[in-house]
Amino acid sequence: MSSANENTFCTIDGADIESNSQTLKAYSFEDVHLKGKTMYYMLRFRDNGGNWTYSNFIQ
Repeated sequence: MSSANENTFCTIDGADIESNSQTLKAYSFEDVHLKGKTMYYMLRFRDNGGNWTYSNFIQ
């Protein structure tokens, strides 16, 4: 998720991941639609029960 401020985040991309994998995975993303000079990003995860968890945002 991305935002030009610390409050209003929107989904910009998604990735399907394998749950319970014992193999280390690496993911990357390049934001080609910058909305401001300073951007903020956070990750959103859905567990096997369908519940969402959000990471802290980074600048």
